Amino acid sequence: MNDKFDIISMVDDDINRIKNILKDYENDKLKMEKIFNDIFFKYINKIENISTDLSVVSPYSDDIEIISIYRNNIKKLLENLELFKGNGYSNENLFDFYIQSEELDEIDITAKFSDIIADIGLMNDIPISEKEEISRKLKEIEEICNMNETRKKKWEKLRPYVLWVSGKEYNIAIKIIPLFLKFR
Repeated sequence: MNDKFDIISMVDDDINRIKNILKDYENDKLKMEKIFNDIFFKYINKIENISTDLSVVSPYSDDIEIISIYRNNIKKLLENLELFKGNGYSNENLFDFYIQSEELDEIDITAKFSDIIADIGLMNDIPISEKEEISRKLKEIEEICNMNETRKKKWEKLRPYVLWVSGKEYNIAIKIIPLFLKFR
């Protein structure tokens, strides 16, 4: 019982601590790195799947990208701590609880290219360089879709982009895939 109380108080305290750090220091590289390391190493052997979907910080990234990666990783750790709390502070059936807690993404087949570019531009968990790449590729896809060509020729030109989008994270790909249906 004492161990259960300890984990409850630790998780609750750390959830509040993370929220405060994110609110006050979301652009401070050192604070982001410290809170990430503190939380990650504290729970890596205590909470199953705590490291799910975390990104690796590359030594070749600039400070803005590093801060963005840490911020997103901290948000994922926070989300996983909250899911652990929602599962009664227990690892039992935690993965099933994760799956049940996932939100269903609505697919909007009426969205315009400019809408998707704007949506992705507002996503906080994507580095700026990736946003620029996505924007550039979506403009290329739009040009192909608007070409005065047969559907067969357009499809041949779109194939490399289908492969490109398959390498993207789910939350990005689910927004882009319906755009491939825009050609006639």
